[in-house]
Amino acid sequence: MKRFLILLSIFTTPYAANSETLEEKAARIHETRQQGSESVVLGALDNSEMTFAVSGVMFENGPEPDPHTLYEIGSITKVFTAILLAEAVREGKASFDDPVGKFLPRSAIGKDSPLESTITLESLATHTSGLPRIPADLFDGADKENPYAHYDEKRLYAYLKTLTEQDLEKPGEFSYSNLGFGLLGHVLARIQDTPFAELATQKIFEPLGMKETIVPVSIDALPKEIKDRLAKGHNAGKEVSHWELGALAGAGAILSSAHDLLLFAKAHWDDATPSGLKASLQEVRKPRLESTGLAWFLSENEVSHGGGTGGFRTHLSINVAEKQAEVDLRNSSGEVMTREAVGDFTEIEGFWEGTLIAGKQKLRLVHYISRDGRFISFSIDQRCGFTEATATSYSNGSLTASFPTIGGRYEGKKEGDKLVGTWFQSGELPLVMSPAVGVPAPLKKGLSQKYPDDLSPVVGYWSGYLGGKDGIFIYLKVEPFEDQFLVQLFSPDQTPAPIPVTQMKMQKDEVRMAVIKVGGSFKGKLDRVGKTITGTWSQGKDMPLKLTWTEDQPARE
Repeated sequence: MKRFLILLSIFTTPYAANSETLEEKAARIHETRQQGSESVVLGALDNSEMTFAVSGVMFENGPEPDPHTLYEIGSITKVFTAILLAEAVREGKASFDDPVGKFLPRSAIGKDSPLESTITLESLATHTSGLPRIPADLFDGADKENPYAHYDEKRLYAYLKTLTEQDLEKPGEFSYSNLGFGLLGHVLARIQDTPFAELATQKIFEPLGMKETIVPVSIDALPKEIKDRLAKGHNAGKEVSHWELGALAGAGAILSSAHDLLLFAKAHWDDATPSGLKASLQEVRKPRLESTGLAWFLSENEVSHGGGTGGFRTHLSINVAEKQAEVDLRNSSGEVMTREAVGDFTEIEGFWEGTLIAGKQKLRLVHYISRDGRFISFSIDQRCGFTEATATSYSNGSLTASFPTIGGRYEGKKEGDKLVGTWFQSGELPLVMSPAVGVPAPLKKGLSQKYPDDLSPVVGYWSGYLGGKDGIFIYLKVEPFEDQFLVQLFSPDQTPAPIPVTQMKMQKDEVRMAVIKVGGSFKGKLDRVGKTITGTWSQGKDMPLKLTWTEDQPARE
Protein backbone atom coordinates (compact mmCIF):
# COMPACT_ATOMS: atom_id res chain seq x y z
CA MET A 1 0.00 0.00 0.00
CA LYS A 2 1.50 3.33 -1.06
CA ARG A 3 1.14 6.37 1.14
CA PHE A 4 2.54 9.84 0.74
CA LEU A 5 4.07 11.37 3.82
CA ILE A 6 4.14 15.10 4.42
CA LEU A 7 6.98 16.20 6.68
CA LEU A 8 5.96 19.04 8.96
CA SER A 9 7.88 21.97 10.36
CA ILE A 10 6.94 23.94 13.44
CA PHE A 11 6.28 27.69 13.34
CA THR A 12 8.09 29.21 16.31
CA THR A 13 9.02 32.47 17.94
CA PRO A 14 12.49 33.25 19.35
CA TYR A 15 13.72 31.67 22.56
CA ALA A 16 13.40 33.69 25.76
CA ALA A 17 14.28 33.13 29.40
CA ASN A 18 11.56 31.37 31.41
CA SER A 19 10.55 32.35 34.95
CA GLU A 20 8.43 29.21 35.45
CA THR A 21 10.02 26.47 37.47
CA LEU A 22 11.01 23.44 35.44
CA GLU A 23 8.37 21.37 37.24
CA GLU A 24 5.65 23.93 36.49
CA LYS A 25 6.64 24.06 32.83
CA ALA A 26 6.62 20.26 32.47
CA ALA A 27 3.20 20.06 34.11
CA ARG A 28 1.84 22.84 31.87
CA ILE A 29 3.15 21.20 28.69
CA HIS A 30 1.65 17.85 29.61
CA GLU A 31 -1.67 19.34 30.68
CA THR A 32 -2.15 21.69 27.72
CA ARG A 33 -0.39 19.93 24.85
CA GLN A 34 -0.40 16.19 25.50
CA GLN A 35 -2.68 13.23 26.05
CA GLY A 36 -2.56 11.04 29.15
CA SER A 37 -0.42 8.35 27.47
CA GLU A 38 2.30 10.86 26.50
CA SER A 39 5.14 12.52 28.39
CA VAL A 40 7.67 15.30 28.53
CA VAL A 41 11.15 15.40 30.06
CA LEU A 42 12.79 18.79 30.56
CA GLY A 43 16.39 19.37 31.54
CA ALA A 44 18.39 22.46 32.43
CA LEU A 45 22.15 22.84 32.83
CA ASP A 46 23.89 25.64 34.71
CA ASN A 47 27.68 25.21 34.43
CA SER A 48 27.83 21.61 35.71
CA GLU A 49 24.57 21.41 37.68
CA MET A 50 21.77 19.47 35.99
CA THR A 51 18.11 19.71 36.98
CA PHE A 52 15.22 17.77 35.48
CA ALA A 53 11.42 17.70 35.51
CA VAL A 54 9.04 15.13 34.06
CA SER A 55 5.31 14.78 33.51
CA GLY A 56 3.17 12.04 31.97
CA VAL A 57 4.02 8.43 31.15
CA MET A 58 6.25 6.61 28.64
CA PHE A 59 3.23 4.87 27.09
CA GLU A 60 -0.37 4.05 27.99
CA ASN A 61 -0.53 2.60 31.51
CA GLY A 62 3.26 2.74 31.58
CA PRO A 63 5.74 4.22 34.05
CA GLU A 64 6.69 7.85 34.40
CA PRO A 65 9.82 8.78 32.42
CA ASP A 66 13.03 9.94 34.04
CA PRO A 67 16.17 11.78 32.85
CA HIS A 68 17.50 8.49 31.43
CA THR A 69 14.42 7.60 29.36
CA LEU A 70 15.23 7.33 25.65
CA TYR A 71 13.46 9.45 23.02
CA GLU A 72 13.87 9.78 19.26
CA ILE A 73 15.66 13.13 18.95
CA GLY A 74 15.03 13.45 15.21
CA SER A 75 16.86 16.30 13.51
CA ILE A 76 19.04 17.11 16.53
CA THR A 77 20.97 14.21 15.00
CA LYS A 78 22.12 16.64 12.31
CA VAL A 79 24.29 18.45 14.88
CA PHE A 80 26.20 15.23 15.57
CA THR A 81 26.56 14.56 11.84
CA ALA A 82 28.04 18.06 11.43
CA ILE A 83 30.51 17.35 14.24
CA LEU A 84 31.62 14.19 12.44
CA LEU A 85 32.28 16.36 9.37
CA ALA A 86 34.38 18.75 11.46
CA GLU A 87 36.28 15.75 12.85
CA ALA A 88 37.02 14.41 9.35
CA VAL A 89 38.31 17.83 8.28
CA ARG A 90 40.39 18.23 11.46
CA GLU A 91 41.95 14.82 10.85
CA GLY A 92 42.86 15.79 7.28
CA LYS A 93 40.62 13.17 5.68
CA ALA A 94 38.41 15.71 3.92
CA SER A 95 37.96 19.45 3.41
CA PHE A 96 34.77 21.45 3.66
CA ASP A 97 34.85 22.37 -0.03
CA ASP A 98 35.37 18.81 -1.27
CA PRO A 99 32.67 17.80 -3.78
CA VAL A 100 30.52 14.96 -2.47
CA GLY A 101 31.21 12.87 -5.55
CA LYS A 102 34.85 12.54 -4.52
CA PHE A 103 33.78 10.02 -1.87
CA LEU A 104 31.05 8.13 -3.73
CA PRO A 105 31.39 5.16 -6.10
CA ARG A 106 31.23 5.95 -9.82
CA SER A 107 28.09 3.85 -10.03
CA ALA A 108 26.25 6.51 -7.99
CA ILE A 109 27.26 9.45 -10.20
CA GLY A 110 25.56 10.26 -13.48
CA LYS A 111 26.86 12.31 -16.39
CA ASP A 112 27.47 16.00 -15.55
CA SER A 113 26.29 15.29 -11.99
CA PRO A 114 26.22 18.21 -9.50
CA LEU A 115 27.75 15.78 -7.01
CA GLU A 116 31.10 16.40 -8.72
CA SER A 117 30.90 20.18 -8.64
CA THR A 118 28.04 22.13 -7.04
CA ILE A 119 27.37 19.94 -4.02
CA THR A 120 30.15 20.11 -1.43
CA LEU A 121 30.40 18.67 2.06
CA GLU A 122 29.90 22.12 3.58
CA SER A 123 26.86 22.83 1.42
CA LEU A 124 25.24 19.67 2.78
CA ALA A 125 25.98 20.76 6.36
CA THR A 126 24.55 24.26 5.82
CA HIS A 127 21.43 23.25 3.83
CA THR A 128 22.71 25.18 0.79
CA SER A 129 23.32 22.26 -1.58
CA GLY A 130 20.03 22.78 -3.39
CA LEU A 131 19.03 19.16 -2.77
CA PRO A 132 15.29 18.75 -2.14
CA ARG A 133 14.02 18.11 1.36
CA ILE A 134 13.53 14.41 0.60
CA PRO A 135 14.53 12.16 -2.33
CA ALA A 136 11.88 12.04 -5.05
CA ASP A 137 11.53 8.26 -4.79
CA LEU A 138 11.34 8.04 -0.99
CA PHE A 139 7.69 7.00 -1.01
CA ASP A 140 8.05 4.21 -3.57
CA GLY A 141 7.33 1.15 -1.46
CA ALA A 142 7.47 3.14 1.78
CA ASP A 143 5.61 2.29 4.97
CA LYS A 144 3.66 5.38 6.03
CA GLU A 145 4.35 4.59 9.68
CA ASN A 146 8.11 4.14 9.15
CA PRO A 147 8.81 6.00 5.89
CA TYR A 148 12.63 5.95 5.74
CA ALA A 149 13.28 2.36 6.86
CA HIS A 150 13.29 0.86 3.34
CA TYR A 151 15.60 3.53 1.92
CA ASP A 152 18.88 1.64 1.77
CA GLU A 153 22.20 2.35 0.08
CA LYS A 154 21.03 0.76 -3.19
CA ARG A 155 18.01 3.07 -3.40
CA LEU A 156 20.10 6.10 -2.47
CA TYR A 157 22.66 5.40 -5.17
CA ALA A 158 19.98 4.77 -7.78
CA TYR A 159 18.46 8.16 -6.95
CA LEU A 160 21.82 9.97 -6.98
CA LYS A 161 22.65 8.43 -10.35
CA THR A 162 19.73 10.34 -11.92
CA LEU A 163 20.46 13.65 -10.17
CA THR A 164 21.03 16.67 -12.43
CA GLU A 165 21.58 20.38 -11.90
CA GLN A 166 17.93 20.91 -12.88
CA ASP A 167 16.85 18.89 -9.85
CA LEU A 168 18.49 21.34 -7.44
CA GLU A 169 16.49 24.07 -5.72
CA LYS A 170 18.52 27.33 -5.77
CA PRO A 171 21.95 26.01 -4.74
CA GLY A 172 23.77 28.46 -2.50
CA GLU A 173 20.57 29.50 -0.73
CA PHE A 174 19.30 27.98 2.51
CA SER A 175 16.78 25.19 1.90
CA TYR A 176 16.32 22.62 4.67
CA SER A 177 17.12 19.12 3.42
CA ASN A 178 16.84 15.80 5.23
CA LEU A 179 18.25 14.21 2.09
CA GLY A 180 21.32 16.46 2.30
CA PHE A 181 22.18 15.53 5.87
CA GLY A 182 21.37 11.87 5.28
CA LEU A 183 23.78 11.90 2.35
CA LEU A 184 26.40 13.69 4.47
CA GLY A 185 26.20 10.99 7.16
CA HIS A 186 26.55 8.29 4.52
CA VAL A 187 29.57 9.99 2.91
CA LEU A 188 31.29 10.49 6.27
CA ALA A 189 30.91 6.78 7.00
CA ARG A 190 32.65 6.07 3.69
CA ILE A 191 35.41 8.58 4.41
CA GLN A 192 36.12 6.95 7.78
CA ASP A 193 35.40 3.40 6.52
CA THR A 194 33.11 2.93 9.51
CA PRO A 195 29.30 2.55 9.66
CA PHE A 196 27.59 5.76 10.74
CA ALA A 197 26.30 4.29 14.02
CA GLU A 198 29.77 3.09 15.04
CA LEU A 199 31.38 6.31 13.85
CA ALA A 200 29.14 8.50 16.01
CA THR A 201 29.75 6.23 18.99
CA GLN A 202 33.54 6.17 18.59
CA LYS A 203 34.02 9.85 17.78
CA ILE A 204 31.42 11.52 20.03
CA PHE A 205 29.32 9.35 22.35
CA GLU A 206 32.11 7.37 24.01
CA PRO A 207 34.58 10.29 24.45
CA LEU A 208 31.82 12.36 26.10
CA GLY A 209 30.49 9.55 28.30
CA MET A 210 27.12 9.51 26.51
CA LYS A 211 26.22 5.92 27.45
CA GLU A 212 22.51 6.43 26.77
CA THR A 213 22.84 7.60 23.16
CA ILE A 214 22.73 5.23 20.20
CA VAL A 215 22.00 5.06 16.48
CA PRO A 216 19.78 2.00 16.07
CA VAL A 217 19.82 0.13 12.78
CA SER A 218 16.61 -1.62 13.81
CA ILE A 219 14.37 -0.93 16.81
CA ASP A 220 13.35 -4.59 16.99
CA ALA A 221 16.99 -5.64 17.24
CA LEU A 222 17.70 -3.47 20.28
CA PRO A 223 18.51 -5.31 23.53
CA LYS A 224 15.58 -5.61 25.95
CA GLU A 225 17.23 -3.35 28.53
CA ILE A 226 17.32 -0.54 25.95
CA LYS A 227 13.79 -1.17 24.67
CA ASP A 228 12.52 -0.99 28.26
CA ARG A 229 13.90 2.57 28.53
CA LEU A 230 12.49 3.73 25.18
CA ALA A 231 9.35 5.87 25.25
CA LYS A 232 6.68 5.11 22.63
CA GLY A 233 5.81 7.83 20.15
CA HIS A 234 2.31 9.25 19.69
CA ASN A 235 0.52 11.28 17.05
CA ALA A 236 -2.68 13.04 18.12
CA GLY A 237 -2.79 10.74 21.15
CA LYS A 238 -2.42 7.50 19.19
CA GLU A 239 0.65 5.29 19.52
CA VAL A 240 2.71 5.20 16.30
CA SER A 241 5.69 3.27 14.98
CA HIS A 242 9.28 4.22 15.74
CA TRP A 243 11.24 5.60 12.80
CA GLU A 244 14.33 3.94 11.33
CA LEU A 245 16.31 6.09 8.91
CA GLY A 246 18.05 3.53 6.71
CA ALA A 247 20.79 5.03 4.55
CA LEU A 248 19.77 8.53 5.67
CA ALA A 249 20.58 7.96 9.36
CA GLY A 250 22.63 11.15 9.52
CA ALA A 251 19.44 13.18 9.14
CA GLY A 252 17.67 12.01 12.28
CA ALA A 253 18.23 8.47 13.59
CA ILE A 254 19.66 9.03 17.09
CA LEU A 255 17.99 7.89 20.33
CA SER A 256 19.09 9.77 23.43
CA SER A 257 18.09 10.92 26.91
CA ALA A 258 17.79 14.31 28.56
CA HIS A 259 20.73 13.39 30.78
CA ASP A 260 23.00 12.56 27.84
CA LEU A 261 22.05 15.64 25.85
CA LEU A 262 23.01 17.83 28.81
CA LEU A 263 26.30 15.90 29.06
CA PHE A 264 26.81 16.79 25.40
CA ALA A 265 26.04 20.44 26.14
CA LYS A 266 28.47 20.50 29.08
CA ALA A 267 31.23 19.17 26.81
CA HIS A 268 31.28 22.54 25.03
CA TRP A 269 33.03 24.15 28.04
CA ASP A 270 34.19 21.18 30.15
CA ASP A 271 37.95 20.86 30.63
CA ALA A 272 37.57 17.07 30.44
CA THR A 273 36.47 17.21 26.79
CA PRO A 274 39.25 15.95 24.48
CA SER A 275 40.89 18.98 22.89
CA GLY A 276 40.41 17.81 19.32
CA LEU A 277 36.72 17.11 19.80
CA LYS A 278 36.28 20.43 21.58
CA ALA A 279 37.78 22.14 18.54
CA SER A 280 35.20 20.41 16.35
CA LEU A 281 32.41 21.50 18.70
CA GLN A 282 33.64 25.05 18.25
CA GLU A 283 33.96 24.64 14.47
CA VAL A 284 30.31 23.70 13.96
CA ARG A 285 29.21 26.78 15.95
CA LYS A 286 30.97 29.22 13.63
CA PRO A 287 28.53 31.27 11.54
CA ARG A 288 28.41 30.14 7.92
CA LEU A 289 25.26 32.01 6.97
CA GLU A 290 23.49 34.85 8.76
CA SER A 291 21.88 32.61 11.39
CA THR A 292 23.30 29.11 10.83
CA GLY A 293 26.53 27.29 11.47
CA LEU A 294 27.10 23.68 10.50
CA ALA A 295 23.65 22.25 11.38
CA TRP A 296 23.20 24.61 14.33
CA PHE A 297 20.80 27.55 14.22
CA LEU A 298 22.44 30.61 15.78
CA SER A 299 20.92 33.37 17.92
CA GLU A 300 23.27 35.78 19.70
CA ASN A 301 25.24 33.55 22.15
CA GLU A 302 22.96 30.55 21.71
CA VAL A 303 22.95 27.56 19.37
CA SER A 304 19.85 25.42 19.02
CA HIS A 305 18.19 22.69 17.01
CA GLY A 306 14.84 20.96 17.11
CA GLY A 307 13.75 17.54 16.00
CA GLY A 308 10.62 15.69 15.02
CA THR A 309 9.76 12.17 13.91
CA GLY A 310 6.39 10.47 13.52
CA GLY A 311 5.69 10.47 17.25
CA PHE A 312 8.34 12.65 18.92
CA ARG A 313 9.19 16.36 19.25
CA THR A 314 12.50 17.55 20.74
CA HIS A 315 14.60 20.67 21.22
CA LEU A 316 18.11 21.45 22.47
CA SER A 317 19.62 24.89 23.08
CA ILE A 318 23.09 25.72 24.41
CA ASN A 319 24.52 29.04 25.58
CA VAL A 320 28.26 28.39 25.69
CA ALA A 321 29.16 31.87 26.98
CA GLU A 322 26.86 31.53 30.00
CA LYS A 323 27.52 27.78 30.36
CA GLN A 324 23.82 27.01 30.25
CA ALA A 325 21.63 24.63 28.26
CA GLU A 326 18.05 23.41 28.03
CA VAL A 327 16.57 20.21 26.58
CA ASP A 328 12.93 19.35 25.88
CA LEU A 329 11.95 15.78 24.92
CA ARG A 330 8.37 14.68 24.18
CA ASN A 331 6.89 11.46 22.86
CA SER A 332 4.01 13.32 21.22
CA SER A 333 3.19 15.08 17.96
CA GLY A 334 0.03 16.25 16.22
CA GLU A 335 -1.96 17.68 19.13
CA VAL A 336 -5.73 17.18 19.14
CA MET A 337 -7.36 20.25 17.58
CA THR A 338 -10.82 20.85 19.02
CA ARG A 339 -11.83 24.50 19.60
CA GLU A 340 -13.40 25.61 22.84
CA ALA A 341 -14.34 29.15 23.85
CA VAL A 342 -15.63 30.16 27.26
CA GLY A 343 -16.94 33.61 28.15
CA ASP A 344 -18.40 36.71 26.52
CA PHE A 345 -15.90 38.13 24.01
CA THR A 346 -18.02 41.10 22.87
CA GLU A 347 -15.85 43.58 24.76
CA ILE A 348 -12.66 42.53 22.95
CA GLU A 349 -14.08 41.58 19.56
CA GLY A 350 -12.02 42.77 16.57
CA PHE A 351 -8.38 43.25 15.60
CA TRP A 352 -5.45 43.89 17.94
CA GLU A 353 -1.88 44.89 17.04
CA GLY A 354 1.35 44.41 18.98
CA THR A 355 5.06 43.59 18.70
CA LEU A 356 6.82 40.64 20.26
CA ILE A 357 10.42 41.59 21.15
CA ALA A 358 13.05 38.93 21.89
CA GLY A 359 16.58 40.31 21.97
CA LYS A 360 17.26 41.93 18.61
CA GLN A 361 14.32 40.24 16.93
CA LYS A 362 10.94 41.90 16.59
CA LEU A 363 7.80 40.18 15.34
CA ARG A 364 4.73 42.22 14.49
CA LEU A 365 1.57 40.36 15.48
CA VAL A 366 -2.09 40.90 14.68
CA HIS A 367 -4.71 39.09 16.73
CA TYR A 368 -8.26 38.63 15.53
CA ILE A 369 -10.91 37.80 18.14
CA SER A 370 -14.48 37.09 17.07
CA ARG A 371 -17.62 37.53 19.14
CA ASP A 372 -17.85 33.78 19.68
CA GLY A 373 -14.23 33.50 20.86
CA ARG A 374 -12.42 32.46 17.70
CA PHE A 375 -8.83 33.67 18.12
CA ILE A 376 -6.42 33.84 15.16
CA SER A 377 -2.86 35.09 15.57
CA PHE A 378 -1.06 36.44 12.48
CA SER A 379 2.72 36.91 12.35
CA ILE A 380 3.25 39.73 9.86
CA ASP A 381 7.02 39.23 9.61
CA GLN A 382 6.78 35.47 9.02
CA ARG A 383 5.04 35.54 5.63
CA CYS A 384 1.85 36.57 7.41
CA GLY A 385 1.58 33.04 8.75
CA PHE A 386 -1.29 32.40 11.11
CA THR A 387 -2.33 29.95 13.80
CA GLU A 388 -5.63 29.49 15.56
CA ALA A 389 -6.22 29.02 19.28
CA THR A 390 -7.91 25.80 20.32
CA ALA A 391 -8.96 27.05 23.76
CA THR A 392 -9.90 30.64 24.62
CA SER A 393 -11.51 32.18 27.67
CA TYR A 394 -12.43 35.72 28.69
CA SER A 395 -13.82 36.65 32.06
CA ASN A 396 -13.56 39.75 34.27
CA GLY A 397 -11.15 41.37 31.82
CA SER A 398 -8.76 38.39 31.73
CA LEU A 399 -8.01 36.63 28.41
CA THR A 400 -6.26 33.31 27.86
CA ALA A 401 -5.63 31.52 24.55
CA SER A 402 -3.73 28.30 23.78
CA PHE A 403 -2.06 27.62 20.41
CA PRO A 404 -0.93 23.95 20.52
CA THR A 405 0.33 23.79 16.92
CA ILE A 406 3.18 26.14 17.85
CA GLY A 407 3.35 25.44 21.58
CA GLY A 408 2.24 28.96 22.41
CA ARG A 409 -0.08 30.56 24.94
CA TYR A 410 -1.23 34.13 25.51
CA GLU A 411 -2.42 35.52 28.82
CA GLY A 412 -3.59 39.11 28.95
CA LYS A 413 -5.72 41.51 30.91
CA LYS A 414 -7.70 44.43 29.56
CA GLU A 415 -6.25 47.62 30.98
CA GLY A 416 -7.94 50.69 29.55
CA ASP A 417 -8.08 50.17 25.80
CA LYS A 418 -5.16 47.71 25.70
CA LEU A 419 -4.58 44.02 26.31
CA VAL A 420 -1.51 43.80 28.56
CA GLY A 421 -0.07 40.34 28.95
CA THR A 422 2.53 37.67 28.28
CA TRP A 423 3.29 35.35 25.35
CA PHE A 424 4.54 31.92 26.44
CA GLN A 425 6.53 29.83 23.96
CA SER A 426 9.79 28.23 25.10
CA GLY A 427 9.85 31.12 27.56
CA GLU A 428 7.98 34.28 28.46
CA LEU A 429 7.81 37.55 26.53
CA PRO A 430 5.75 40.63 27.41
CA LEU A 431 3.12 41.44 24.80
CA VAL A 432 0.88 44.50 24.76
CA MET A 433 -1.86 44.58 22.13
CA SER A 434 -3.64 47.75 21.01
CA PRO A 435 -7.04 47.83 19.27
CA ALA A 436 -7.19 48.47 15.52
CA VAL A 437 -10.00 49.94 13.47
CA GLY A 438 -10.84 47.41 10.79
CA VAL A 439 -8.20 45.17 9.21
CA PRO A 440 -4.71 46.56 10.02
CA ALA A 441 -2.83 47.67 6.89
CA PRO A 442 0.13 45.26 7.40
CA LEU A 443 -2.28 42.32 7.66
CA LYS A 444 -4.25 43.39 4.60
CA LYS A 445 -1.02 43.73 2.62
CA GLY A 446 0.32 40.38 3.82
CA LEU A 447 -2.86 38.47 3.03
CA SER A 448 -3.14 40.12 -0.39
CA GLN A 449 0.38 38.86 -1.17
CA LYS A 450 -0.44 35.34 0.02
CA TYR A 451 -3.77 35.20 -1.77
CA PRO A 452 -3.69 37.95 -4.44
CA ASP A 453 -6.65 36.73 -6.52
CA ASP A 454 -10.38 36.42 -5.99
CA LEU A 455 -10.81 32.97 -4.43
CA SER A 456 -14.61 33.22 -4.17
CA PRO A 457 -15.16 30.41 -6.72
CA VAL A 458 -13.26 27.96 -4.50
CA VAL A 459 -14.57 28.93 -1.06
CA GLY A 460 -15.37 25.78 0.94
CA TYR A 461 -13.66 22.44 1.47
CA TRP A 462 -11.76 20.52 -1.23
CA SER A 463 -10.70 16.96 -0.47
CA GLY A 464 -8.85 14.14 -2.21
CA TYR A 465 -6.31 11.34 -1.92
CA LEU A 466 -2.61 11.34 -2.77
CA GLY A 467 -1.82 8.05 -4.47
CA GLY A 468 -5.40 6.79 -4.76
CA LYS A 469 -7.99 5.85 -2.13
CA ASP A 470 -5.35 3.95 -0.15
CA GLY A 471 -3.18 7.04 -0.11
CA ILE A 472 -3.00 10.01 2.23
CA PHE A 473 -6.32 11.83 2.67
CA ILE A 474 -5.98 15.63 2.50
CA TYR A 475 -8.30 18.59 2.24
CA LEU A 476 -8.17 22.34 1.73
CA LYS A 477 -10.20 24.86 3.65
CA VAL A 478 -10.75 28.14 1.81
CA GLU A 479 -12.76 30.74 3.71
CA PRO A 480 -13.54 34.44 3.27
CA PHE A 481 -11.99 36.68 5.91
CA GLU A 482 -13.09 40.31 5.96
CA ASP A 483 -12.38 41.31 2.33
CA GLN A 484 -9.54 38.77 2.06
CA PHE A 485 -9.26 34.98 2.29
CA LEU A 486 -7.67 32.37 4.55
CA VAL A 487 -6.42 29.03 3.19
CA GLN A 488 -5.32 25.99 5.20
CA LEU A 489 -4.23 22.48 4.22
CA PHE A 490 -5.09 19.49 6.40
CA SER A 491 -3.67 15.95 6.40
CA PRO A 492 -5.79 14.23 9.09
CA ASP A 493 -4.18 10.83 8.47
CA GLN A 494 -1.00 12.29 9.93
CA THR A 495 -1.94 15.23 12.16
CA PRO A 496 -5.04 17.21 13.07
CA ALA A 497 -3.05 20.44 12.93
CA PRO A 498 -3.38 22.62 9.81
CA ILE A 499 -0.44 23.06 7.46
CA PRO A 500 0.15 26.70 6.44
CA VAL A 501 -0.51 27.45 2.76
CA THR A 502 2.16 29.95 1.73
CA GLN A 503 0.36 31.21 -1.37
CA MET A 504 -2.70 30.43 -3.47
CA LYS A 505 -3.47 31.98 -6.85
CA MET A 506 -6.36 31.62 -9.25
CA GLN A 507 -6.40 32.94 -12.82
CA LYS A 508 -9.54 32.04 -14.75
CA ASP A 509 -9.94 28.38 -13.76
CA GLU A 510 -6.27 27.57 -13.08
CA VAL A 511 -5.49 27.08 -9.39
CA ARG A 512 -1.92 27.21 -8.06
CA MET A 513 -0.80 26.64 -4.50
CA ALA A 514 2.57 26.68 -2.70
CA VAL A 515 3.17 25.07 0.71
CA ILE A 516 6.74 25.99 1.64
CA LYS A 517 6.65 24.32 5.07
CA VAL A 518 6.51 20.88 3.45
CA GLY A 519 8.22 21.75 0.16
CA GLY A 520 5.02 21.06 -1.76
CA SER A 521 3.02 22.71 -4.54
CA PHE A 522 -0.17 22.07 -6.48
CA LYS A 523 -1.41 23.08 -9.93
CA GLY A 524 -4.89 22.19 -11.09
CA LYS A 525 -7.88 23.06 -13.26
CA LEU A 526 -11.24 24.01 -11.74
CA ASP A 527 -14.38 22.40 -13.10
CA ARG A 528 -17.10 24.76 -11.89
CA VAL A 529 -19.94 22.48 -12.95
CA GLY A 530 -18.56 19.25 -11.50
CA LYS A 531 -17.02 21.13 -8.56
CA THR A 532 -13.65 19.46 -8.85
CA ILE A 533 -10.03 20.63 -9.20
CA THR A 534 -7.91 18.16 -11.14
CA GLY A 535 -4.15 18.55 -11.19
CA THR A 536 -0.75 17.55 -9.84
CA TRP A 537 0.75 17.68 -6.34
CA SER A 538 4.56 18.06 -6.37
CA GLN A 539 6.69 17.23 -3.35
CA GLY A 540 9.93 15.57 -4.36
CA LYS A 541 7.93 13.84 -7.10
CA ASP A 542 4.71 14.56 -9.02
CA MET A 543 1.48 12.83 -8.06
CA PRO A 544 -1.99 13.21 -9.59
CA LEU A 545 -4.52 14.80 -7.25
CA LYS A 546 -8.23 15.37 -7.77
CA LEU A 547 -10.01 17.56 -5.22
CA THR A 548 -13.79 17.52 -4.80
CA TRP A 549 -15.83 20.33 -3.21
CA THR A 550 -18.03 19.98 -0.13
CA GLU A 551 -19.74 22.64 1.90
CA ASP A 552 -18.97 20.94 5.19
CA GLN A 553 -15.69 19.56 6.54
CA PRO A 554 -14.97 16.23 4.79
CA ALA A 555 -13.74 12.95 6.22
CA ARG A 556 -11.98 9.92 4.76
CA GLU A 557 -14.44 7.59 3.05
